[in-house]
This record gives sequence, structure tokens and C-alpha cells, in this order.
Amino acid sequence: MLSLVLAALLSPALGHPGGLDPQGCHQDQATGERHCHRSTEPESYSARVVRVKDGDTLVVLRDSREVTVRLYGADAPESKQKLGSAATRFSSTAALGKQVWLTIRAKDRYGRTVADVRLPDGRRLGLELVLAGMARWYSRYAPEDKDLAKAEAEARAARRGMWKEDDPQAPWSFRSNARAF
Repeated sequence: MLSLVLAALLSPALGHPGGLDPQGCHQDQATGERHCHRSTEPESYSARVVRVKDGDTLVVLRDSREVTVRLYGADAPESKQKLGSAATRFSSTAALGKQVWLTIRAKDRYGRTVADVRLPDGRRLGLELVLAGMARWYSRYAPEDKDLAKAEAEARAARRGMWKEDDPQAPWSFRSNARAF
């Protein structure tokens, strides 16, 4: 059955040599109607990491253009915050100069692309940061991500990274206090 569906989609008789035109549409030969198929899958692409701004913000090169990417669901300490430099080093070691796979989740209010970033070995960079105690699960923006919730619980229990302290300041709290002055 699958081969019949694939053959139909790839048939030049559907109007475009390859079945679908560049917009994902095809012409029904019997009725003359144009049918378009919009993907509900999030946009994904491969890009090279050319800079690490901080633990949870990267710059990637896509089509000769730099794109600032904020890691989905992870909030690393700010540069001037305790462990901020360590989180930046962690992300640099893991991703700088490497080809990564991004799955776009959104644009944030600063125009940055918010994405899951997969390292060449398939691991999620944001998840690895949280697991190492170098970032918190940003539950406000990723409430359904149970992998991040588990990773944070594991890092806390093992007292890794920021969790060596009894009550480490959350990055969002640090930012809020910094804006107050």
C-alpha cells in the first residue's frame, strides 16, 4: 500500500515532475483541482555553530547568514552570575564549530530563534546543560518537557553544578533584579 501511495505522489501525471510543486501542491488530473499539503511538523535544519554568546544562546550559520538561537526549555546562568562562565564553556565545548540539528519551536520577544539543538551525536544541548547543573529547566516556556524536568531533578539530587548550593539564584530572578537597578 505504501508503495502505491509513494508511486502516486512521485508520478509526473500529478502535474509537476516529481508529483508536488515547490509549494507542496499537485494538480488532480481527474478534477483539475489543485491540492496543497501543509506540513504540521516544525521546521528543522542543520547549521554550524559559529559563536556561543552564553550558556543558552548560540549563533549558527545558515545559508551564509548568522542566526541567533536560544535553547528551548533551558535557562543558563547569566554571564555575570555565578556559573555563567562555566555554562558558556560547557556549551562551547559541546557545540562550537560543530554541525548541529535545530528544530524550531518559536521566535522570542527579542527576535531570536528558539530551538531544540541536537549535537552531532544526537544529544540535546539544552538537556545536557540541565543534566550537568549548568542550566535550569525553564518550565514557564517548556512546561510539557518531562525530559528536562527529570534532568533537573537528577542534577539537584546529585548536587551537580549550581545545585551544589542549597538555594541557587534562578537566572530569571537574576535578570529581574538586574533590571530593577
